[in-house]
Amino acid sequence: YDRLGDRIVSFDTDYDNLTCSMRVLNQDGTVESEQDLTADPGLVSAWCSGKYLYGTDVDGDTRIYNARLEPVFLPDMLKDSLDTICGSSMGAQRTISAYGISRDGALVNGEITDGEGGYASFLYDRKTGKLLSGTGDDVQNDVANDAGDIGYTVTKPDGTRLVYLDGDEPLKASDGTPFQYILGRDYYGYYESYDSYESTARFHVESRNGSERYVYTAQTPADDSGIYFSPVRAVAKGCFLVTESDSSTALWKADDCLIHNGSAYDNVVADDYVAVSDADNKTLLLKRSDGGIMLRTQDEYITSVVGPVVCTGTMNFHYFKTLDGKTVLKVLDAYSALD
Repeated sequence: YDRLGDRIVSFDTDYDNLTCSMRVLNQDGTVESEQDLTADPGLVSAWCSGKYLYGTDVDGDTRIYNARLEPVFLPDMLKDSLDTICGSSMGAQRTISAYGISRDGALVNGEITDGEGGYASFLYDRKTGKLLSGTGDDVQNDVANDAGDIGYTVTKPDGTRLVYLDGDEPLKASDGTPFQYILGRDYYGYYESYDSYESTARFHVESRNGSERYVYTAQTPADDSGIYFSPVRAVAKGCFLVTESDSSTALWKADDCLIHNGSAYDNVVADDYVAVSDADNKTLLLKRSDGGIMLRTQDEYITSVVGPVVCTGTMNFHYFKTLDGKTVLKVLDAYSALD
């Protein structure tokens, strides 16, 4: 079963005969209605993602519809842009695959393949009919914020990067510099200019509304082609994992370095909590929504947070603590009890 908008649906796909139908179900599981998707709108397979229905037609191209089965994206929308997207190197037998669509329904990204190893990615603004990527551009998508909005990064052959979230204009920092990376939790970043021999450079971080701005020293890309993954990643409000020289990683809260011994990593242990640890088993429990430090442990890893209870552990024991660090229960690990 799947959910299309506020409706529960299921699909019946016959891959041998290339047919697909959709059933709309009531809350008790009974069938409210059924539609032949092959007859109209011409799909041979279908699935749901969020409020959109995705499907493939007999040519293997992706089509996207809203909950009323009104077209949101059709392959024909790109017919005048195929040469720009594909350049001159791809074969004529092209298949268009759409990966996703922005929350406001404006931006669609995907790829075009020719069955012979040829590949090109695209970002298209369906509301303006404007192609936001060009020949040889690489388009990547990432979750941009807690609302689940998808952001898109377009990397051009010369390494120039632009970030799009909604609309056909790239996101820019408050000083007018285009953002280059999506950091998560509605933070974005860009490098200051640097020479190719420099292993680190100043990296600017800014919230989308411009109310928070930070600058960190971060590892630079290995060459002018750029790197797909940002050297800075937001783990909580105002808190960032920063990849520094030699790929070492530090935890910063605004201008305060909380962990800096070369191997900070994070683990989401509950919806609003993230634990950040280092090689010396020092762990901080951060509240993601406000960046508050809720708990500090040494030689204990944090496994989960359930209400006011924090679960931690060592090689031999499990601990149940309050958020102020007081241990209320200590349990011997089952495997250790067998020793």
